[in-house]
Amino acid sequence: TRRQDHRHPWNRTRVQNAAPDDAEATGQLREEQAAIWKELNAIAAEEVTVDELTKVKNKSESIMVFAEMSLLDKAMNLAYYELLGDANGLNTEIDKYLAVTPQGILQAAKNTFVKEQCSTLFYLNAKDA
Repeated sequence: TRRQDHRHPWNRTRVQNAAPDDAEATGQLREEQAAIWKELNAIAAEEVTVDELTKVKNKSESIMVFAEMSLLDKAMNLAYYELLGDANGLNTEIDKYLAVTPQGILQAAKNTFVKEQCSTLFYLNAKDA
């Protein structure tokens, strides 16, 4: 166990080994991690279909339209965008979702799912720690 810098009161965090000492549990964690990377690599290997993307876009658009049904929701959303510094963002948000392309998703996946740039944290319950 090592401690982080304690000069600041917010940095009183203890960092412990992330992997358990039990070889069986470690092997299971590694298998699960390999399965996750298999799926991530599959996402980064080929484009989503136009049908899949259309479904997601339609769902996103309907959620945003229904979110504007009540005056309170509309006021809250407007206040949120004003807080971000661009109240007009409320009117253009859906356009950003509709502009997503299968090629854009593929490129983002290739840039994001890079194992060499990954940090892994295993959450363990008390009996496995």
